[in-house]
Amino acid sequence: MQRLRTYLVPFVFVLVVGTVIQARMGSVANTTAAGTAFDLRVIAAAAAPDRAAAPAGSRLQLRARLGELSRTFVGTRYRSGGKSPKGFDCSGFTRYLFGRAADVQLNASSGSQIEQGVDVPLEDARTGDLIFFTSTPNSARISHVAMITECSDTSLVIVHSTTSRGIVEEDISESPYWQPRIASVRDVLSVEPS
Repeated sequence: MQRLRTYLVPFVFVLVVGTVIQARMGSVANTTAAGTAFDLRVIAAAAAPDRAAAPAGSRLQLRARLGELSRTFVGTRYRSGGKSPKGFDCSGFTRYLFGRAADVQLNASSGSQIEQGVDVPLEDARTGDLIFFTSTPNSARISHVAMITECSDTSLVIVHSTTSRGIVEEDISESPYWQPRIASVRDVLSVEPS
């Protein structure tokens, strides 16, 4: 048994690390030598370190991990009501990401996720903050949520599940569609659960 463990552990390590690297390079599915298909996004999500394993004060690392994990899902199809790697809607995607990478339990809909965390001015937004949108520029109804992956003076990059393109990462800093619909930015990572 010890001999089997000696050979098996390095093999499993190489397999997991290799699949995580492939997943981050944009590959979404692969086949084992035996011909069994598996989904690299699921393996990458499962291989993401637990929040408890991160040292205290590592909120920046947690935010970076969320950004990295979110990118492994780019190209995943949209599914109404979807909340798994087989297909996500916008709030199902953010809920899955934060539950998996940060152990933060988000509500089920974008309209209820906006009630969580604390409001953040757009100019202070960071990777891992949620950004909410209204259905039309003059509406108060929240209809969409995304996660910010980059925010600077010149860019506002988000990752989100869209009905027409599935999960995409895009810069919306000058988007005539998204900019007028921004309703709020919320930080759900810096708030301790009550």
